[in-house]
Amino acid sequence: MLKKLRNQSKPIIIGIAFLFIVGMVLMGTGNFFRRQPFVGKIFGKKINYPEYSADLKNTISNYMQKNPDASLDDKTMKKLNDQTWQNLIQKSIYDKEIKRLHIKVTDDDVINELKNNPPDMIKNASVFQTDGKFDYQKYMKALTTGDPVNLDWLDGYVRGNLPYTKLYNHIKSEAKVTEKDVKKQYVEDNTKVDTRIIFFDYKKIKDVKVSDDELKKYYESHKEDYKKGDARKLEFVKFALKPSPQDNKDVEIKINDIYNQLTKGKANFAALAKKYSQDGSAKNGGDLGWFGKGRMIKPFEDAAFALKKGGISKPIKTRFGYHIIKKYDQRKGKDGKIEIKASHILLRVEPSQKTKDNVKFQAEQFAQKIKTGDFDEVAKKMALKPQTTKEFYKDASYIPGIGREDKLIKFAFDGNVNDVSEAISNAKGEYFVAKITMKVGDHYIAFEDVKDNIKRIIQKEKKIEAVQKKADEFVKKYQPKDYFEKAKAENWDIVDKKNLKLNGYLPKIGKDEELNKAIFATKVGEFTKLIKGKSGAYLANVIKRTEADMKAFEKDKESLMKKAQTKAENERYQDWYQDMLKKANPIDNRKEFF
Repeated sequence: MLKKLRNQSKPIIIGIAFLFIVGMVLMGTGNFFRRQPFVGKIFGKKINYPEYSADLKNTISNYMQKNPDASLDDKTMKKLNDQTWQNLIQKSIYDKEIKRLHIKVTDDDVINELKNNPPDMIKNASVFQTDGKFDYQKYMKALTTGDPVNLDWLDGYVRGNLPYTKLYNHIKSEAKVTEKDVKKQYVEDNTKVDTRIIFFDYKKIKDVKVSDDELKKYYESHKEDYKKGDARKLEFVKFALKPSPQDNKDVEIKINDIYNQLTKGKANFAALAKKYSQDGSAKNGGDLGWFGKGRMIKPFEDAAFALKKGGISKPIKTRFGYHIIKKYDQRKGKDGKIEIKASHILLRVEPSQKTKDNVKFQAEQFAQKIKTGDFDEVAKKMALKPQTTKEFYKDASYIPGIGREDKLIKFAFDGNVNDVSEAISNAKGEYFVAKITMKVGDHYIAFEDVKDNIKRIIQKEKKIEAVQKKADEFVKKYQPKDYFEKAKAENWDIVDKKNLKLNGYLPKIGKDEELNKAIFATKVGEFTKLIKGKSGAYLANVIKRTEADMKAFEKDKESLMKKAQTKAENERYQDWYQDMLKKANPIDNRKEFF
């Protein structure tokens, strides 16, 4: 019965997938007919729409079979679409390399793989298990006799996958690890130093002036850094979704009703918390456990600690909503400070459906009115405040001032200047109505748009130069034995770090390879030379040095070699794939269709 039902469900799932794909295309119908005639390119080969939509349909179908109760919302569809695209790129790369390397699969290869490397789906199948473990003899019997199941299909499955396995093994074989390499890494990872550092932080320099001429000179000399491709700007109105006064009043009435049930009746606090509370503690009857002062937000904490044992607070409001608190007990913690055990009932103040509908109506009303009126004038009459984005690009993951909103990015790059969008909603239930105010191709970002950023860059450069000069003066002025005393007197930071590794991070400083190398090259009790780095300058004193335990290395050498080899193989694969990805040069036109 179940098998029959599953078989019947397959056409339905495929039908749903097809309808979603068609719907995605129709939402951009104009683009389908007037834009790129192909979904993308990989290695210069065009991926046409029927080919890609078939792959996407298959991805959706597989997803629905594994997740029959899942909904195909926009977020899920985007995830499946991206997954299909990435899989297509990956397969194109693999197939090209298999062909280039003349990788072949022989009958002997297949037999060997069937015998020695049965797939996980076979190992995990109950029919091939004894006492919950894979039984190789049962598997071999089925493979050779077809009893208890016929495995003829496995030949094709293995034959289809073996070229990819061979390719992966070929790539891995290029990763070579020697004992010398592993030993060197072991020494670096296990040699540790205790150090104390005088940090001449550039942030200590406060007064730095930058002239307009310096800003313009920097802009002109680094102009290529500000070269960009197609860009747009939008003027937009945001219709935020937040609770209305009535929403707040409704929750206030409800929380007061719960309070009356607790104080005027015989209602059980834990039972009401399970029924009404809107946070994770609800399943435990609102239990918050033991907590001291400083753990909760202040209004909650003040009300909770003011209660007597067994007392119930009147409803209080915090940024999380309305709370009723019950105090069960009080004690002194390990640190001698008072702790209490309490529970609460929380009702959040959230937008009602009516509020959501009102926000949608207001956004749609604005979008309708500006079809025949001026964007700014209509906004002014409706007491709305238009905002303007900074320029953004087609591959942007978000729009400045708006956030991640693919629909608005698509609108911006599909339309022309002065085009106005429909009311577009996001996952939070907010709405946007936008007008395209700028449309440019390859260009340089205007000086005024990057002026503030350039100013910060030059200020940092000048501060680093100034603080390094002060550090030079410090070294000339004082003897090493007085360094820490004088640094403290001059208000320079002193950073202590125990068990620093060669590639480790330092508090306040972060990771500075030159500084770390200097510390490890310095004898115990001595100072490094003055190191000038990306955040200022440093003088480090080596206090203690712990050498790597080479006896432990010899004991663990075999496992360390295996780990190092695995790591090297993974890194080699990643390097290979990134190199192939550049060669593939995938061009993604999916936004034109979906």
